[in-house]
Amino acid sequence: GDSGLAERLANVATPTLVLWGDSDRIADADYGRAYAEAIPGAQFQLLPKTGHLPQIETPGQLLEAIWAFAEGHAG
Repeated sequence: GDSGLAERLANVATPTLVLWGDSDRIADADYGRAYAEAIPGAQFQLLPKTGHLPQIETPGQLLEAIWAFAEGHAG
């Protein structure tokens, strides 16, 4: 693994949304939750009926989630 990853994630100061497919067979949702927990203030959201490639599998859902997050953090 990457021994410095946790420290780097802990230093992220940008609003962060971690999106994960609920049907991802490459990386379980627990990985996404762990990333979100490691980043201060990050939000985690599962995308229903989505695997590892949401930009291809459910692009509308992906865009809606990103858009809502961005609107919530607009200056």
